[in-house]
Amino acid sequence: MTGAVADVRSDAADSDEFDSSGTLGQPSIRATIRRWAPAVVAYVACSLWLTRGVWRHPTTRWIGVHGDPQAFMWWLEWVPHAIRHGLNPLHPTVVQYPDGINALWNTSILLPSLLLAPLTWAFGPILSWNLLHAGAPVASALLAMAALARFVDRRLPAFVGGLVYGFSPYMTLKMLVHTNLVITVLPPIMLLCFHELFVRRRRSPVVVGAILGLAFVAQLLTGEELLLISVIVGALTCAVLALAVRKIPDVPWRDGVRGLAVAAGIGAVVGAPFLAYQFFGPRAAACCVPGVSKYVLDAQTLVVPSPFQFFHTAGAHEMALRWQGLDESNAYVGVLMLAFLVVAVVALRHRRAVQVSAVVLVVLVAFSFGNEVQFAGHRTGIPGPWRVLHHLPMFGSIVVGRFMFVAYLAIGLIVAVALDTLADLPPTTRSRLLIGGTLLAVASLAPTSARVTQDHTPAFFTDTAAMDRLLPDDAVVLASPYFEADAMAWQAASGFRFSMIEGNVFAPGPDGTPLHNGPLIDVALRINELGSGSPDARTTITPEERAQYREELTRHQVNTILVGPTTGRAAVERFVADLTGSPGTTAGGVTVFRLDR
Repeated sequence: MTGAVADVRSDAADSDEFDSSGTLGQPSIRATIRRWAPAVVAYVACSLWLTRGVWRHPTTRWIGVHGDPQAFMWWLEWVPHAIRHGLNPLHPTVVQYPDGINALWNTSILLPSLLLAPLTWAFGPILSWNLLHAGAPVASALLAMAALARFVDRRLPAFVGGLVYGFSPYMTLKMLVHTNLVITVLPPIMLLCFHELFVRRRRSPVVVGAILGLAFVAQLLTGEELLLISVIVGALTCAVLALAVRKIPDVPWRDGVRGLAVAAGIGAVVGAPFLAYQFFGPRAAACCVPGVSKYVLDAQTLVVPSPFQFFHTAGAHEMALRWQGLDESNAYVGVLMLAFLVVAVVALRHRRAVQVSAVVLVVLVAFSFGNEVQFAGHRTGIPGPWRVLHHLPMFGSIVVGRFMFVAYLAIGLIVAVALDTLADLPPTTRSRLLIGGTLLAVASLAPTSARVTQDHTPAFFTDTAAMDRLLPDDAVVLASPYFEADAMAWQAASGFRFSMIEGNVFAPGPDGTPLHNGPLIDVALRINELGSGSPDARTTITPEERAQYREELTRHQVNTILVGPTTGRAAVERFVADLTGSPGTTAGGVTVFRLDR
């Protein structure tokens, strides 16, 4: 970033505006609104069109799929509930009862949950989720546009570059699943701050450093993994830039370094208590999250559009099904965009910003392949550079395919610089064709409309009278389905009327390694097998099994079993009736079985 001094385009056209007193200085509020309003309206329109299926019923339908979104909505509900009732939001014990979990070892989206608390209190977590997921691409695109405007003379190329980043294939997939991964504002903020500290130098380095430090903390309390990825990419960019600069330009390094020191200090002071709680607080895990190394970028995804792209074919859909974790592998760039990038990088090789962006882009793609390159779902035997790094502390918890979210910022910068350069050419047929080709490459990344899921929470969990009648005051529940987020959604809908031993969360196992969806007790595994509708599942119970299952339930203090909608619900109800010696009571779509401790 610092080495871009020699070729960064000044944004003087934007900054040299007259303030309200008529003197040359900072833009007036009115001028700022006038400059940014068209981009805001355009990005909002894109987001509303993309998510159009949800807005007629925004409190009962959500943007995305079934499963993980319900776990995130649980956090949107839990944080304000804990604050309102004087509970510790960082250590919920209502899941994985009685020990609970450490929120900072989970994707707890603490800051967004806190900021959206008034909305959640008034309208419920589904509306909060919808506004958050529709707004995140807009915020990311706007900040990317602001950052890219530092490298071009015109706002329209920066707008297109922001569109590439904010509505990238990565973003439009993650908005269906993961709240902690859809809020990607930190990389453009880092780019803006570094540019201000070392290139533009019009703001106080202390102020810029404070903004950057607070941005780090905000990201820590939103999505820790993206904070780590962003810092890695920032260090990588600085390293590439240092290699690209043969002669250190005459830059007042002292102010820039001072700003970074302020950022590091604020980040450390404000973030330290949360990190201390994560690593030394209750239910702290001892190691990295296991099993994430399998989620890598399949090389085929770079050129084959997934079903989440507007332009895709049935054959492409079949190919996508072979990738390891489709929801982690949507890093489509496409033949048109790849061809554009090659031509643009060669043509603009004299622009240091393009040089650095191209190198960083290639490295991020290589990181995304993981320890070994895969193609069409098959291992190629070609080692990836991440093999050298994944043993470092915390690096093993990174899902490497997620490096691609920053890669689209590099692509957006190259697109913006190319369009701005083409706009300087005389308006000939050739220049118009080149601009058209660039825009066509951008259009090839267009997403399909976002999927929408209808809420089907059983009425029992919003019927206070039924819950008071059928649940004990100190209800500790085992719910079916077991290994799903449904039970968490039901618990939140009930106002956390009961605790439960399960949860779609991470908690430390016997050796301290984070385990997902525990505890793995035999009675829960049996209920899960029956609920899945497996034809081989057995509903009868031997006396030995009954004694074992009852002991497990007693050990975990379970006094209630709730059977909700599942494929094998009837089989689960027969099994639980045999286990408890009671037929249970059905109300509001849920069958309640009480156990005597």
